[in-house]
Amino acid sequence: MNRTINQSQQELTGEASPHSPLLRAEKITKNFGYRQILKGISFTLEKGELTLLLGKNGTGKSTLMKIVAGLSRPTGGSIFFQNQDIKNEPSLLRQALGVISHASHFYGDLTARENLIFFGRLQKIVGLQDKIEKALQKTGLKKFSDLPVKTYSSGMNKRLNIARLMI
Repeated sequence: MNRTINQSQQELTGEASPHSPLLRAEKITKNFGYRQILKGISFTLEKGELTLLLGKNGTGKSTLMKIVAGLSRPTGGSIFFQNQDIKNEPSLLRQALGVISHASHFYGDLTARENLIFFGRLQKIVGLQDKIEKALQKTGLKKFSDLPVKTYSSGMNKRLNIARLMI
């Protein structure tokens, strides 16, 4: 979160550009009472880029993710997804956002395949079966896909989370 990107005037005004980032956060602040949790966070994410958010407990990681997902409003600053301010249309970003947290939220009695079908149907994913097969193959879980998730190791659960993001 320490990197800062200089944007052109075209990007700052919201005009479309072939070099515009997919996601842009500008000077995000969040206060809880008198305590400032986020202090002017700015970053960009390009299409296809993966980002890892690390920090000690209480440093604002979850708060920032809630703001990016449109689940909480910042005290100051703005988030832009495809050059559109998410204050006006938070559902655009929610449909495209993928997050892995420390808790997997899978149903232990269901198999990996059944969990992916369940989550895929909730998101109304087109071509779900093909995407599930590709994701299971890429994550190395295909041969374990019909086992209950409660039998999975921690690493297998993390790979299943990645498979869910892939679909």
